[in-house]
Amino acid sequence: RGAATAEHVARLVRLPLSPERIVSLLLGAPPLEGEAVSAEPGRGFVTLVLRDGPRTVELRVGPRAVVERVTSRGEPGVPDHEVRYGGFVDLLGGRFPEEVEIVAPGAGVRIGIAWKEPDLTAPVPASLFRLEPPSGARVVDLDEAPEPPPIPPLPLAPPAQGS
Repeated sequence: RGAATAEHVARLVRLPLSPERIVSLLLGAPPLEGEAVSAEPGRGFVTLVLRDGPRTVELRVGPRAVVERVTSRGEPGVPDHEVRYGGFVDLLGGRFPEEVEIVAPGAGVRIGIAWKEPDLTAPVPASLFRLEPPSGARVVDLDEAPEPPPIPPLPLAPPAQGS
């Protein structure tokens, strides 16, 4: 247990993004910080490139101004990563992705979430955010714990036949 910081979240997902940024990405709100560098038309989409200092964000925008993919590169201390959105539904006058995947191959990270019957207006009881550890579980206070040893990267795909 501990504060919701980028360092603590990175212990679990190995992608040092702030908790707010990860939640925004998983809810379909891509980062729009930076200056527009280019906008290139494609077949059924437009690729918009934003630059914020050393970070470059590439947004693939599809029909009805829906962001389908976000690629982030060059942010110091953060592995290059891509966010893919799919299965859009109409909610509250906008499009909401039912499927979100964050992939950072260089860091061995793949985070996916799929929403079933999303309802952005439903109340969420605070009790859902209080988790009791199972009986006998060891609880570590992250603010006092030493930095964990690095985790070797996990393969994102099964090994090729004959390997």
